Amino acid sequence: MQKKYRAIAGYRGLLVMMTAMCYHYQILFGEFPPVGEGLGSILFRIAFFWGGLAPSAFFTMSGFLLQERKHDAICDGSLGFGAYLVPKMKKIYPLMMVTTIFVAVTEHVGYGQLGYFPLHAQGGELRYSAGAVVLSILGLQSGWFSEGDTMAVNGPSWFVSCLFLCYVIYYGVLRLCRKHHKAENLCFALLLAAGVIFTMHPLSVPLLYQSSARGLWGFFSGVWLQKLTSSWDDRKKRMGCIPVAFMAFGLGIWAWMGNDYSMFHWLMMAQCPFWLYLILYGRVVPKIFSFAPLVRLGDMSMSLFLGNVPLFTFLSWQNLTAGWGLDYGRWDVWFAILAASILTAVVTHLFFEKFLAARLRLPCKIKRNQ
Repeated sequence: MQKKYRAIAGYRGLLVMMTAMCYHYQILFGEFPPVGEGLGSILFRIAFFWGGLAPSAFFTMSGFLLQERKHDAICDGSLGFGAYLVPKMKKIYPLMMVTTIFVAVTEHVGYGQLGYFPLHAQGGELRYSAGAVVLSILGLQSGWFSEGDTMAVNGPSWFVSCLFLCYVIYYGVLRLCRKHHKAENLCFALLLAAGVIFTMHPLSVPLLYQSSARGLWGFFSGVWLQKLTSSWDDRKKRMGCIPVAFMAFGLGIWAWMGNDYSMFHWLMMAQCPFWLYLILYGRVVPKIFSFAPLVRLGDMSMSLFLGNVPLFTFLSWQNLTAGWGLDYGRWDVWFAILAASILTAVVTHLFFEKFLAARLRLPCKIKRNQ
């Protein structure tokens, strides 16, 4: 694995752990082990907010990598639509479907025992409805008929819905433009602009919800990062790290100094391509994120991301019905759940993303043009 890809994997691994064990933990369990004042409080706030914004960084990474790896093959027609999209579906969709069904069944069993949904006592009627289950299995749970994760049975799967929308749009633009670079650049610029505009001013219509716009913003900022830097030599990329670092930290300071949450959210999203640049082309940052345990977590990040809420749902259900007595505000409980999350991710990654994806045959014709 090239050094920059190791660093990207490590970056993804750190972000997914912030999402699972800080943001989701606090939001879904309603408490977190004590972090104290001073540095502990600052680190928790950083981890919490970056955990919530991690999907934007994932969109940016996906756009960059797709542009770097698949652009030419799509443009010249050697990579057909089936050969392009189906391998991604085989790797993600079975995991998404199984976790969706697991969460729906667990929540409804819990509802029958308790009179309310164990993990989402409020809003569960819509989230766990038959319609939401169908949409979540099809991958249409967010950005098409609803905002955010309101109809995502497995909450984080909203990201998958918006990511595959970006995949399809990206392929369509390249095949439509057919190596007309000016037309391609215009389309990508308009899509990025649409992402920014409708993230800030969403409409309740298909593809213009904030969640889908957020995907467009992140994904096509990654595409543009690759397009703009692909012709630079190593010296120019290294020199670019200085202004890029100023931009990244400047946006971060601006975000933290403000009082408007929406502005905070937008400024933090705007940082994503700058941080990715530093991870790709810096001297020190790539070494930090190439730390082997982070890289391993990044390699199974989708299993961690989609397996997180099902595990939390099961724990919440058992804690309420079987009297496990879990105190989510204790560090020993947090570390036990961390270990269970990683173990669950290892198993699901090996089965769904490795074993099953390699053997699954979908009922469609996949053609790679010669």
